[in-house]
Amino acid sequence: MARIKVCAYCRVSTKDKEQLTSFENQIAYFQREFGANGNYELVHLYTDRGRSGTSLKRPEFDKMILDAGIDKAQMDGDLFRIIGKPKFSRILTKNTSRFARNVSADMLLKTLRKNGVYVDFVDTGLSTERDADIMVVQMLQVLDENESRDKNRKVLFGIQEGIKRGNIHTHGNLYGYKYYPKPENRLEIRENESEVVRLIFDLYANKGMGVQRISEYLTERGILTRQGKPFSGRSLLIMLRNETYTGRGVRKKFTTGLIFEKHPVRETGRAVIFETDKVPAIVDMATFEKAQRTLESKVQHKERRGIYTGKTDFAGKLVCGCCGAHYFSSGSDYIKSVGGRVRTYACKTKRTMSRDKDGNRVMLCSNPNVSETKINHYMQSRAFGNGLLFRFSRGMEELEGIRAALESQIDKQTAEQVNDMKEQLAQITAQKDKLLDLYMSDMFTDSNLNHTGIYLYSKGKIMIHLTFDYKTDEKCTTPGQYLKYHRTFQGFTTRELAEKVGIVPATLVLYENDRHPIKHSTAVALANALGIDRNRLLDKYTAFVDYPYSTLLKKVRQELSLTQMQMAEVIGIGQTSYSGWEREIRVPRRKEYEKILAALKKLKVNADTYLCNPAST
Repeated sequence: MARIKVCAYCRVSTKDKEQLTSFENQIAYFQREFGANGNYELVHLYTDRGRSGTSLKRPEFDKMILDAGIDKAQMDGDLFRIIGKPKFSRILTKNTSRFARNVSADMLLKTLRKNGVYVDFVDTGLSTERDADIMVVQMLQVLDENESRDKNRKVLFGIQEGIKRGNIHTHGNLYGYKYYPKPENRLEIRENESEVVRLIFDLYANKGMGVQRISEYLTERGILTRQGKPFSGRSLLIMLRNETYTGRGVRKKFTTGLIFEKHPVRETGRAVIFETDKVPAIVDMATFEKAQRTLESKVQHKERRGIYTGKTDFAGKLVCGCCGAHYFSSGSDYIKSVGGRVRTYACKTKRTMSRDKDGNRVMLCSNPNVSETKINHYMQSRAFGNGLLFRFSRGMEELEGIRAALESQIDKQTAEQVNDMKEQLAQITAQKDKLLDLYMSDMFTDSNLNHTGIYLYSKGKIMIHLTFDYKTDEKCTTPGQYLKYHRTFQGFTTRELAEKVGIVPATLVLYENDRHPIKHSTAVALANALGIDRNRLLDKYTAFVDYPYSTLLKKVRQELSLTQMQMAEVIGIGQTSYSGWEREIRVPRRKEYEKILAALKKLKVNADTYLCNPAST
C-alpha cells in the first residue's frame, strides 16, 4: 500500500519565550506522529516563526503553497491559479488559526482542494476533504479573524491610554539616550553622545551642511556610531526628524496599516507628539524647528525626493552632454595625486534608477562622473574666459536697454515710484561699470570673440557641455555652424530645440560641432522648427536624399538610356535594391551613396548639377 504524502505547517506570531515553546511543541508533535508512521511520508515541515496569521504572505507558507502547485500571485476566476502537480496530498496543521486568521484563506482552501490537496486541522479533527466540515472550518475562520480584530482594537486603546499617562514607546538603540524599560519606562541622556547630537543639529541647521557632508565631517574627526561605523546619510536624516531629541514623546508616527490591510512602513501624517517627564531634551526647540524648515526646503513634495539647492561653485551650471540633465555633487573621493579628498559630480538622470519591461533595474544615463579638479582645469582655460566676455557683452547691451526704458518712464511715475526707479538705475549703472572694468583689464581681446563655449569629452562622448551666451559670425560654411547660429539667434537652448525635434541634447551638440552628420529627417525637422531653408542644414548626401534621390536616379538613368538592371550593375548592387530606390521603398545609405557617386563619375555625370547647393560635405 502506497504511503500518503503529507506536509506539516507550524506557526507562531511572536518570538516570545512562551510562544517559542509552543512552536517547538508543534514541530515535535508532527515529527513524532507522522515522521516515523508507516502510513505517511512526511515530505516537508514548513515553519514560520514570528509571523502573523492575519497575512497570507509568509516565507514558508508561500513555499508550501507553491509546492502544492498554486501561484497566489495570479487569479483564475474566483480562485488562485493552479500551475502544476502538488508534491503532497495533505497539509497538517494544529488548528485553523495556525493556518490563517484571515477569511480570505477560504479561497486558498478551495483552490487547494481543487488541486487535490486537503488541509487537516489536528486539534478539531476537521478536514477540507469532507464537505460536512467545510462550513465548520469557515465559521472557525470568521471567529479567528474577529479575535484578531478585537486584539487590534485593544492594542490601539492601550496606545491611547499610554499617551494620556505620558508613557513612551522606544528602544535602547536611540543614539544619545540610555533606555530604562518598564516599570521605569524612561530615557536618560548619555553625555558623550548628546554632544554629537547637538553638533549634528548645529551643522545642519546653522552651518548649512548637508547630511553627506556632516557624515564626512564626523568620520574625519573619528566620531562614529555605537557600532564603530560612520554615520550614514539616512541615519542622520532620521535623527534630524526625531522629535524625541526635544524632550517629547512620539506615537503613531509610523504605521504598517490596519490589520488585514498591511503595507510597508510609512509615515501616518498624524503623529501624536506629547509632553512627558520621561524624556530629557538634548536639542532646544528653536534649533530643531530650524532644522525642520531646512529639511522641508530640500524636498520635492510631488515625488517626496530630496533636492540639492546648491552649496557648491558649480551647482546648476554643469549640463550632461548625453541626456541634457544637470550635474550635481555626488560626494568626494580621495585622490592620491592631490593629497586629499576631491568633490565629484554626477548626472542627475544617471543617479535615477528605473526598470525595463522585464523588471530589471536600468540606468537612464551612462555618462561618467567628473572631478572638481578636472572642471577647474577647464574653467581656468582661455575658452572659459571667452565665454565670460560674451556674457558680459550681451549683459551690457541688455542693461543699456533697461536703463533707456527706465529713464523714459521716470517722468510718468509717482514720487515713490521715481525713487524706486532711481535705485534700480543706480544698481544697473554700477553693474555696467563692473563689466567695463573687466573688459578694460586687457584680460580679453577682440580675437577671442570667435570662441563660443567649452565641451568636455571622454572616450569620444560629450561628457559635459558648459553653455554660454555668445555672438558669432554669420559666415557659416557647414550645417553645424548654420544650426548653431540660428538656434542661438532665436534664443533656443540645446535642450529646448532637441526636445522640439525629438532628439537628445547631446546629439544636437554633436551636430553643431560637425562631429556627426545631420540625418535627413532630423535636418528637415530642425529647419522647420527654426523656420529656415532646409538646404542650410543639408550636406551632399542629405541633399541627394532630399532631391528626392528617386527622381535624380531615374532622371540620370533615362538620360543615359539604361535599364534598372544595367544601372544596378554599374553601381554594384542588386537590381531589387536599385528598384527599391526608384520606388522610394528604400533610402540609400551613405556608403551606398558613395557607390552611386563613383558610378556617376564612371558614367561622366556630375550629380551636383542636379542638386541645390548644400552647406558642405
